[in-house]
Amino acid sequence: MGTPDKEPRLPVRMPVRMCVRCEVTTETPVVVAVVHQNSGPGFVVYACQTCAVRYPPQPDGGER
Repeated sequence: MGTPDKEPRLPVRMPVRMCVRCEVTTETPVVVAVVHQNSGPGFVVYACQTCAVRYPPQPDGGER
């Protein structure tokens, strides 16, 4: 058996988001809210590790 061809790997791009509270760019964002909209796509709200503890846990969306 021959050796498998090694394809070059693309560099992994780390997630970079701005904290909704302190407005600092962070490489370790935490999802603190998901905003749903009736028309069009919703959006995700991120916070840094320090500010994320100040947000209450979001409901899992299972109740209707």
